[in-house]
Amino acid sequence: MGYVSQLAKRYEGDWAKSGARSVLREMIEQHSLNYKRAKNLRVLCFPGISAAEIFEVYDPLGIPRQNIVGIEREPEIASILSGMNLGIQVVPSTLDDYLKSQPELDLDVVSLDYTGPISPDQVQTLFTIGDKIRRSKFILHHANLMKRDRASYSLYS
Repeated sequence: MGYVSQLAKRYEGDWAKSGARSVLREMIEQHSLNYKRAKNLRVLCFPGISAAEIFEVYDPLGIPRQNIVGIEREPEIASILSGMNLGIQVVPSTLDDYLKSQPELDLDVVSLDYTGPISPDQVQTLFTIGDKIRRSKFILHHANLMKRDRASYSLYS
């Protein structure tokens, strides 16, 4: 996906994505915050160009931004996110490349918000995350909203 089309995809006002972020916030509040303080939670996510998940999920829960790793595969968008001085660690990489570089993961929340239908590669990525997580409990939020991305849907139909 090119830089221009990525910038055009802004979902901060999208009701479905907003609903998914709300569910994620509630899951963290109900489960993770029962056994750990917010200041100690560690998160990996796809922040996207608007970083809406940071503002709508992690900030209200009091999770420190320095505990958040944001993966962004588009170098230009990673640069924009870094320039926003969000306080998160922005990693300009694909998720798979990031996972290959990490022998293990010390995370409490993994939030993967994709467009398009789930793919076999994504399923393999989920298994890799499960194999590398050091925690006995963690939240894995994996959202695929297919009806928004007709081009991806047509590949599978």
